Amino acid sequence: MLALGAGLAQAQPEQGDVWRFQATPYLWMTGLQGDIRPARYAPTAHVSQSFSDVLSDLDAAVFLNATARKVRHVLHADGSYADVVGHRQPAHGPESPR
Repeated sequence: MLALGAGLAQAQPEQGDVWRFQATPYLWMTGLQGDIRPARYAPTAHVSQSFSDVLSDLDAAVFLNATARKVRHVLHADGSYADVVGHRQPAHGPESPR
C-alpha cells in the first residue's frame, strides 16, 4: 500500500507553493475488557463491554484525520469525539449528594 501511495504521489504534477488539504473521516470499533482503578487508592473494578454494548451506549461519534501540505511542510491532525451514555449504576450504589 505504501508503494502504491508513493507511485500516486509521483504521478501528480508539482503544484508549486500551494497548500493541499485532505480530510478523511474513519470508523473505529472497539470493545473493553479488563480491570480499572479510577484513582490511586480506589478499589479495582472489572469492566467487560462488547462492541455491541459500546455501540448501544453511543449517542454520537466523529473521527477525522486531516493533513495540510505545502512543498516540504506538513501539518497533521487526528481528532476524535464520542458522546456516550451509561445506564448502569456503580457497583457500590449511587453516589451521595455533595
